[in-house]
Amino acid sequence: MSRGAKKEIRDTPNYDRNVHAMAGVITAFFPELKYNKREYHLLKDFLSTFWKGVPLIDDALDRLKLSQEDNFRADFLLNFDRMIEAKTKNEYIQIANLFAARYDVILNNREEQKEQLECLYKCTILFKKLDLLPAIRIFSEKMIEVSNEKREASTASEIISILEKENRAISFVFDAFLRTFRSLDADSDRFARMSEFLFLGEQVRNVFDDMVDARSDKKRGEISLPLDYRYYSTMTAHWVNNLYLMTKRFGTRLPIIFSVILREYCGNIWMNRNKRLALES
Repeated sequence: MSRGAKKEIRDTPNYDRNVHAMAGVITAFFPELKYNKREYHLLKDFLSTFWKGVPLIDDALDRLKLSQEDNFRADFLLNFDRMIEAKTKNEYIQIANLFAARYDVILNNREEQKEQLECLYKCTILFKKLDLLPAIRIFSEKMIEVSNEKREASTASEIISILEKENRAISFVFDAFLRTFRSLDADSDRFARMSEFLFLGEQVRNVFDDMVDARSDKKRGEISLPLDYRYYSTMTAHWVNNLYLMTKRFGTRLPIIFSVILREYCGNIWMNRNKRLALES
Protein backbone atom coordinates (compact mmCIF):
# COMPACT_ATOMS: atom_id res chain seq x y z
CA MET A 1 0.00 0.00 0.00
CA SER A 2 1.19 3.47 -0.78
CA ARG A 3 2.65 5.79 1.81
CA GLY A 4 -0.24 8.10 1.02
CA ALA A 5 -2.67 5.55 2.41
CA LYS A 6 -0.80 5.58 5.71
CA LYS A 7 -0.72 9.36 5.80
CA GLU A 8 -4.47 9.43 5.31
CA ILE A 9 -4.95 7.68 8.64
CA ARG A 10 -3.26 10.61 10.35
CA ASP A 11 -5.00 13.19 8.18
CA THR A 12 -8.75 12.73 8.64
CA PRO A 13 -9.87 15.04 5.78
CA ASN A 14 -7.63 13.21 3.27
CA TYR A 15 -8.74 9.83 4.64
CA ASP A 16 -12.41 10.87 4.29
CA ARG A 17 -11.78 11.98 0.72
CA ASN A 18 -10.37 8.55 -0.14
CA VAL A 19 -13.33 6.69 1.39
CA HIS A 20 -15.96 8.94 -0.18
CA ALA A 21 -14.18 8.95 -3.54
CA MET A 22 -14.43 5.15 -3.71
CA ALA A 23 -18.06 5.21 -2.60
CA GLY A 24 -18.68 7.91 -5.20
CA VAL A 25 -17.19 5.82 -8.01
CA ILE A 26 -19.29 2.79 -7.06
CA THR A 27 -22.54 4.79 -6.86
CA ALA A 28 -21.69 6.57 -10.13
CA PHE A 29 -21.79 3.20 -11.88
CA PHE A 30 -24.66 1.87 -9.74
CA PRO A 31 -26.88 4.81 -8.66
CA GLU A 32 -29.52 2.35 -7.43
CA LEU A 33 -27.19 1.34 -4.58
CA LYS A 34 -28.04 4.55 -2.70
CA TYR A 35 -31.69 3.46 -2.54
CA ASN A 36 -30.71 0.29 -0.69
CA LYS A 37 -29.86 1.92 2.64
CA ARG A 38 -28.62 -1.26 4.29
CA GLU A 39 -26.12 -2.10 1.54
CA TYR A 40 -25.08 1.53 1.07
CA HIS A 41 -24.26 1.96 4.76
CA LEU A 42 -22.53 -1.44 4.79
CA LEU A 43 -20.33 -0.23 1.92
CA LYS A 44 -19.41 2.99 3.73
CA ASP A 45 -18.68 1.13 6.98
CA PHE A 46 -16.47 -1.40 5.19
CA LEU A 47 -14.51 1.25 3.30
CA SER A 48 -13.94 3.11 6.56
CA THR A 49 -12.77 0.12 8.60
CA PHE A 50 -10.67 -1.35 5.76
CA TRP A 51 -8.70 1.84 5.05
CA LYS A 52 -8.21 2.51 8.74
CA GLY A 53 -7.07 -1.01 9.61
CA VAL A 54 -5.01 -2.34 6.71
CA PRO A 55 -2.21 0.29 6.90
CA LEU A 56 -1.29 -1.19 10.30
CA ILE A 57 -0.29 -4.44 8.54
CA ASP A 58 1.64 -2.46 5.94
CA ASP A 59 3.44 -0.47 8.61
CA ALA A 60 4.35 -3.63 10.55
CA LEU A 61 5.77 -5.25 7.39
CA ASP A 62 7.91 -2.17 6.76
CA ARG A 63 9.56 -2.64 10.17
CA LEU A 64 10.60 -6.24 9.58
CA LYS A 65 14.24 -7.12 9.02
CA LEU A 66 15.02 -8.89 5.74
CA SER A 67 16.20 -11.95 7.68
CA GLN A 68 12.78 -12.24 9.36
CA GLU A 69 10.54 -12.12 6.30
CA ASP A 70 10.44 -15.82 5.36
CA ASN A 71 9.64 -16.94 8.92
CA PHE A 72 7.11 -14.12 9.26
CA ARG A 73 5.08 -15.35 6.31
CA ALA A 74 4.82 -18.93 7.61
CA ASP A 75 4.04 -17.70 11.13
CA PHE A 76 1.45 -15.24 9.86
CA LEU A 77 -0.57 -17.92 8.07
CA LEU A 78 -0.62 -20.02 11.25
CA ASN A 79 -1.66 -17.05 13.39
CA PHE A 80 -4.26 -15.98 10.82
CA ASP A 81 -6.14 -19.22 11.50
CA ARG A 82 -5.92 -18.57 15.24
CA MET A 83 -7.12 -14.99 14.90
CA ILE A 84 -10.22 -15.85 12.86
CA GLU A 85 -11.15 -18.46 15.47
CA ALA A 86 -10.93 -15.90 18.30
CA LYS A 87 -14.19 -15.69 20.26
CA THR A 88 -13.83 -12.04 21.31
CA LYS A 89 -12.21 -8.81 20.15
CA ASN A 90 -9.78 -8.88 23.10
CA GLU A 91 -8.67 -12.42 22.27
CA TYR A 92 -8.15 -11.42 18.62
CA ILE A 93 -6.04 -8.40 19.59
CA GLN A 94 -4.02 -10.43 22.12
CA ILE A 95 -3.12 -13.05 19.48
CA ALA A 96 -2.10 -10.31 17.03
CA ASN A 97 0.05 -8.52 19.63
CA LEU A 98 1.83 -11.68 20.81
CA PHE A 99 2.58 -12.67 17.22
CA ALA A 100 3.96 -9.23 16.30
CA ALA A 101 6.05 -9.04 19.49
CA ARG A 102 8.01 -12.13 18.36
CA TYR A 103 9.34 -9.96 15.54
CA ASP A 104 9.95 -6.90 17.74
CA VAL A 105 6.93 -5.11 16.28
CA ILE A 106 4.62 -3.29 18.69
CA LEU A 107 1.05 -2.87 17.44
CA ASN A 108 -0.68 -1.20 20.37
CA ASN A 109 1.62 1.48 21.78
CA ARG A 110 -0.59 4.32 20.47
CA GLU A 111 -4.34 4.94 20.51
CA GLU A 112 -4.22 5.12 16.71
CA GLN A 113 -2.79 1.59 16.52
CA LYS A 114 -5.39 0.23 18.96
CA GLU A 115 -8.13 1.69 16.77
CA GLN A 116 -6.53 0.13 13.68
CA LEU A 117 -6.43 -3.29 15.36
CA GLU A 118 -10.11 -2.96 16.22
CA CYS A 119 -10.83 -2.12 12.57
CA LEU A 120 -8.99 -5.26 11.43
CA TYR A 121 -11.13 -7.25 13.85
CA LYS A 122 -14.31 -5.69 12.42
CA CYS A 123 -13.19 -6.54 8.86
CA THR A 124 -12.49 -10.13 9.92
CA ILE A 125 -15.91 -10.50 11.56
CA LEU A 126 -17.66 -9.03 8.51
CA PHE A 127 -15.85 -11.31 6.06
CA LYS A 128 -16.51 -14.27 8.34
CA LYS A 129 -20.26 -13.54 8.20
CA LEU A 130 -20.10 -13.22 4.41
CA ASP A 131 -18.05 -16.44 4.09
CA LEU A 132 -15.20 -14.50 2.47
CA LEU A 133 -12.30 -15.35 4.78
CA PRO A 134 -10.33 -17.04 1.94
CA ALA A 135 -10.27 -13.64 0.19
CA ILE A 136 -8.73 -11.96 3.25
CA ARG A 137 -6.17 -14.77 3.57
CA ILE A 138 -5.10 -14.44 -0.08
CA PHE A 139 -4.95 -10.64 0.27
CA SER A 140 -2.73 -10.93 3.37
CA GLU A 141 -0.35 -13.34 1.62
CA LYS A 142 -0.04 -10.98 -1.35
CA MET A 143 0.67 -8.01 0.93
CA ILE A 144 3.55 -9.92 2.54
CA GLU A 145 4.92 -10.89 -0.89
CA VAL A 146 4.72 -7.29 -2.08
CA SER A 147 6.58 -6.00 0.97
CA ASN A 148 9.40 -8.51 0.39
CA GLU A 149 9.65 -7.81 -3.34
CA LYS A 150 9.60 -4.04 -2.94
CA ARG A 151 12.71 -4.05 -0.75
CA GLU A 152 14.56 -6.19 -3.28
CA ALA A 153 13.45 -4.27 -6.40
CA SER A 154 16.34 -2.80 -8.41
CA THR A 155 14.46 -0.82 -11.10
CA ALA A 156 11.44 1.46 -11.39
CA SER A 157 9.83 -1.07 -13.74
CA GLU A 158 9.97 -3.67 -10.97
CA ILE A 159 8.41 -1.20 -8.51
CA ILE A 160 5.57 -0.55 -10.97
CA SER A 161 4.99 -4.28 -11.39
CA ILE A 162 4.91 -4.70 -7.60
CA LEU A 163 2.45 -1.81 -7.18
CA GLU A 164 0.19 -3.45 -9.77
CA LYS A 165 0.35 -6.73 -7.84
CA GLU A 166 -0.55 -4.88 -4.62
CA ASN A 167 -3.39 -3.09 -6.38
CA ARG A 168 -4.75 -6.35 -7.77
CA ALA A 169 -4.76 -7.82 -4.26
CA ILE A 170 -6.81 -4.86 -3.01
CA SER A 171 -9.11 -5.10 -6.04
CA PHE A 172 -9.56 -8.83 -5.37
CA VAL A 173 -10.84 -8.12 -1.83
CA PHE A 174 -13.19 -5.35 -2.95
CA ASP A 175 -14.49 -7.44 -5.85
CA ALA A 176 -15.27 -10.37 -3.53
CA PHE A 177 -17.03 -8.04 -1.10
CA LEU A 178 -19.05 -6.12 -3.71
CA ARG A 179 -20.25 -9.35 -5.34
CA THR A 180 -22.31 -10.03 -2.20
CA PHE A 181 -24.44 -6.91 -2.85
CA ARG A 182 -27.87 -7.55 -4.37
CA SER A 183 -27.94 -3.97 -5.70
CA LEU A 184 -24.91 -4.66 -7.92
CA ASP A 185 -25.09 -6.94 -10.93
CA ALA A 186 -21.70 -8.60 -10.55
CA ASP A 187 -21.86 -10.25 -13.99
CA SER A 188 -22.69 -7.05 -15.86
CA ASP A 189 -20.49 -4.87 -18.04
CA ARG A 190 -21.11 -2.01 -15.58
CA PHE A 191 -19.53 -3.99 -12.75
CA ALA A 192 -16.48 -4.85 -14.89
CA ARG A 193 -16.04 -1.21 -15.92
CA MET A 194 -16.42 -0.02 -12.34
CA SER A 195 -13.73 -2.48 -11.21
CA GLU A 196 -11.44 -1.31 -14.02
CA PHE A 197 -11.94 2.35 -13.07
CA LEU A 198 -11.21 1.64 -9.38
CA PHE A 199 -8.05 -0.26 -10.36
CA LEU A 200 -6.74 2.47 -12.67
CA GLY A 201 -7.58 5.20 -10.15
CA GLU A 202 -5.78 3.40 -7.34
CA GLN A 203 -2.77 2.75 -9.59
CA VAL A 204 -2.56 6.45 -10.50
CA ARG A 205 -2.64 7.37 -6.81
CA ASN A 206 -0.14 4.70 -5.75
CA VAL A 207 2.46 5.56 -8.40
CA PHE A 208 2.19 9.27 -7.59
CA ASP A 209 2.55 8.60 -3.84
CA ASP A 210 5.59 6.39 -4.40
CA MET A 211 7.29 9.09 -6.46
CA VAL A 212 6.60 11.75 -3.82
CA ASP A 213 7.74 9.57 -0.90
CA ALA A 214 10.59 7.70 -2.59
CA ARG A 215 13.41 9.45 -0.69
CA SER A 216 11.83 8.99 2.73
CA ASP A 217 10.99 5.36 1.87
CA LYS A 218 14.65 4.76 0.97
CA LYS A 219 15.82 6.27 4.28
CA ARG A 220 13.53 3.84 6.12
CA GLY A 221 14.92 0.91 4.11
CA GLU A 222 11.61 0.15 2.37
CA ILE A 223 13.28 0.41 -1.05
CA SER A 224 16.93 0.04 -2.08
CA LEU A 225 17.08 1.02 -5.77
CA PRO A 226 18.86 4.22 -6.93
CA LEU A 227 16.57 7.26 -7.13
CA ASP A 228 17.97 8.76 -10.31
CA TYR A 229 16.59 10.24 -13.52
CA ARG A 230 15.67 6.79 -14.86
CA TYR A 231 13.56 6.04 -11.79
CA TYR A 232 11.54 9.25 -11.96
CA SER A 233 11.17 9.24 -15.75
CA THR A 234 9.90 5.64 -15.76
CA MET A 235 7.46 6.26 -12.90
CA THR A 236 6.20 9.50 -14.48
CA ALA A 237 5.70 7.83 -17.88
CA HIS A 238 3.67 5.04 -16.26
CA TRP A 239 1.61 7.56 -14.27
CA VAL A 240 0.81 9.59 -17.40
CA ASN A 241 -0.04 6.41 -19.31
CA ASN A 242 -2.57 5.39 -16.65
CA LEU A 243 -4.16 8.83 -16.79
CA TYR A 244 -4.38 8.45 -20.57
CA LEU A 245 -6.00 5.01 -20.22
CA MET A 246 -8.59 6.41 -17.79
CA THR A 247 -9.42 9.23 -20.20
CA LYS A 248 -9.56 6.88 -23.19
CA ARG A 249 -11.75 4.29 -21.47
CA PHE A 250 -14.01 6.60 -19.46
CA GLY A 251 -13.70 10.01 -21.12
CA THR A 252 -17.42 10.62 -21.60
CA ARG A 253 -18.26 9.36 -18.11
CA LEU A 254 -15.50 11.16 -16.20
CA PRO A 255 -17.55 14.35 -15.60
CA ILE A 256 -20.44 12.24 -14.25
CA ILE A 257 -18.15 10.16 -12.03
CA PHE A 258 -16.37 13.19 -10.59
CA SER A 259 -19.65 15.03 -10.00
CA VAL A 260 -20.98 12.05 -8.00
CA ILE A 261 -17.72 11.91 -6.00
CA LEU A 262 -18.05 15.63 -5.26
CA ARG A 263 -21.67 15.23 -4.12
CA GLU A 264 -20.66 12.26 -1.96
CA TYR A 265 -17.92 14.24 -0.25
CA CYS A 266 -19.94 17.46 0.15
CA GLY A 267 -22.87 15.47 1.51
CA ASN A 268 -20.58 13.98 4.15
CA ILE A 269 -19.28 17.45 5.11
CA TRP A 270 -22.88 18.67 5.53
CA MET A 271 -23.82 15.60 7.60
CA ASN A 272 -20.80 16.04 9.90
CA ARG A 273 -21.64 19.74 10.28
CA ASN A 274 -25.18 18.92 11.38
CA LYS A 275 -23.89 16.32 13.85
CA ARG A 276 -21.45 18.84 15.31
CA LEU A 277 -24.17 21.49 15.66
CA ALA A 278 -26.47 18.97 17.33
CA LEU A 279 -23.77 18.10 19.87
CA GLU A 280 -23.05 21.75 20.56
CA SER A 281 -26.70 22.69 21.08
